[in-house]
Amino acid sequence: MKLRYVLMAVALILLVTPLPAQENLTGRVKIGWNLVDREGNRSVDQGTFNLYQGGALDLENFRYRFDNGISLRGNLRSILLPNRNLTITADKRGVGGVTVHHDGYRRSYNFDGDIETKRFRTNARAWVDVTDRIRVTAGGGVTSKSGESLELTEPVGGNPLALTDFQHTFYQAGVTYRNGRRIVRATYHGSNFANDIDSRNDRNTMQIRVTGSDPMPGFERLVFNAGYQYYQAKLTERGDTTLDANTLWGGARLFWPGGWTFEYSIFFDRAERESDVVATDQITQAFTAAKTFGAFAGLSAGYRFGANDDLFTENSDEGFNVAGWVKPIRNLTLRAGYGIDNRDLESGVRALGKRESSRGYAIARYRTPFGWVRAAARNRTVDYDDIGSSTEYMSGAFDAGLNLFRYGQFRAAYSYRNGEFENAEGMFEFSEHLVSGEVETATYWRTNLGFGGSYLRSRQDIDIERFSVRFFGRYALDNGIGLEAEYRAVNFDDFNDITIPYTQYLTENIVRVVLTYDLR
Repeated sequence: MKLRYVLMAVALILLVTPLPAQENLTGRVKIGWNLVDREGNRSVDQGTFNLYQGGALDLENFRYRFDNGISLRGNLRSILLPNRNLTITADKRGVGGVTVHHDGYRRSYNFDGDIETKRFRTNARAWVDVTDRIRVTAGGGVTSKSGESLELTEPVGGNPLALTDFQHTFYQAGVTYRNGRRIVRATYHGSNFANDIDSRNDRNTMQIRVTGSDPMPGFERLVFNAGYQYYQAKLTERGDTTLDANTLWGGARLFWPGGWTFEYSIFFDRAERESDVVATDQITQAFTAAKTFGAFAGLSAGYRFGANDDLFTENSDEGFNVAGWVKPIRNLTLRAGYGIDNRDLESGVRALGKRESSRGYAIARYRTPFGWVRAAARNRTVDYDDIGSSTEYMSGAFDAGLNLFRYGQFRAAYSYRNGEFENAEGMFEFSEHLVSGEVETATYWRTNLGFGGSYLRSRQDIDIERFSVRFFGRYALDNGIGLEAEYRAVNFDDFNDITIPYTQYLTENIVRVVLTYDLR
């Protein structure tokens, strides 16, 4: 029996099983219907791929505490539909617990939506506190994906229709010892990937990892850390294709009076494939220094250098970064940072050649008990001069929120993104504006209402427009019963489509009506 069906059964049992001690019980049950009316191309709007029409059954923010101290929590959404999202946790402080999760996702690839893939993820994790210092963990899960998709480009004489049917299974176990700032952790991770369409890339992986950190006895301002990892990946259908990697790392961090922190780390990795006669080595060292000025400001700077080589090729790379923050007044925080990374070819041949990249950001945030205002800007560049390729990406964003407890709350946001990608074949550029906002009233006469929407406009080589509006409301009675209703309209157009008839559009109307009951 598949675990996702077990989860659905547990969810339904939680909904119908009476629980005593109502003072220990909270949550909200929702039951109703989702109505989705679509006109146009089902494959153009990623934001609505996973919408389904049908019965709505949810259990939100569920929490129950038993008299013996065990706590049961859950968020179970869309229980009856394929896009269900279920999370259940049971634990007891100082003893252990278990968490189980399942979700489903669909993507459409053609106008009618009958060419699609479906992905389901199910995983579980358990832990036991053997003592107050030792915790043992174990877990595992599976991701499965199946269906049909359309290739973006069709080879000459080829078929654009691609079949998908694979399962990715993973499992892990570990133990952690923690005594104050002294921590030792050992973990094992394994996975299996099986493709029922093409087994040539079926593979198993294994990872064994041991890490530890410990302050220096008698001088606990100095903390050492070290670790080792062994990783193996094997293509099960190709007996001679096995990749092994051994990784070692270590470092130290010194906390010095006056708000100073100094850190050094070193990393070494050797990777080799069974069919190769040589191994690839990588070594990297990094230094960081930071200074805080109480609660007023902070500054850090770092430098990294390393080398990567095998028998035929040697590369070197280095980078530095600076970052800082300051609070000129109590509620205002300013942050900024900048970094550069360079990679050079010392000998041999490298397909992409020399690489230069930079990144920077600046963020300002003002927060009060009544709301916040935030602005941010980011920039990133990557250049490969040897092959004439460059990338530049920048973005800016602004958002604000206002919470007037007696009247309601308001949120608004604006963002701008621009990207330029150039190589020997030409240039690709896009610029994008996104505006969104939402208003929700406080509760009056047992009712609260709200509306919101968003507008996206992308130009240059991407020429799309998407807007959506949303209206919602809730009416609640004193006995915990309520009624919720929501209406959404979405419209999408891709103006790059010059085909006749025009097909790159989508209009959707979504209605959701549910009865609710508050557990209390």
